[in-house]
Amino acid sequence: MMLTLVIITAFIIWFSSIWIAVLSLMSFIGGWKKLSRIYPSASSCIKNNDVKYHMSSMKMGFVNYRLCINITFTGTGILIETLKIFSVMHRPIFIPYNKISDLHTGKVFSTYASFTVEDKKITIYGKAGEELSARLSSRGTSK
Repeated sequence: MMLTLVIITAFIIWFSSIWIAVLSLMSFIGGWKKLSRIYPSASSCIKNNDVKYHMSSMKMGFVNYRLCINITFTGTGILIETLKIFSVMHRPIFIPYNKISDLHTGKVFSTYASFTVEDKKITIYGKAGEELSARLSSRGTSK
């Protein structure tokens, strides 16, 4: 009984350590950590009438975030946050629309919108990408 408890405890500690290490590495390599320092989230900017897309997909740098991103479009920018289980080293990011450059849209298997922020290429897939493209086109800021 005692050996079983030790094995279970060791496994939980080992798995948690690997989980934290992988998420931390993803945050650093993809650029999430840098962008979250430059553009921290301001929870006061979120209103009830903002458009939200849950479980969206995104690519930041070399890192793919598939079905684990919540994206909220506000009047002034985009709030990007991960699901809670993936939030280690991934603080929410609020990117103002005026900081987005080089918007490109397309469709391969689904629609996407690709843009640059602080020399970091970000691609948002699906309906959230369409929403971003529509918002920036209506502002006249797409390039």
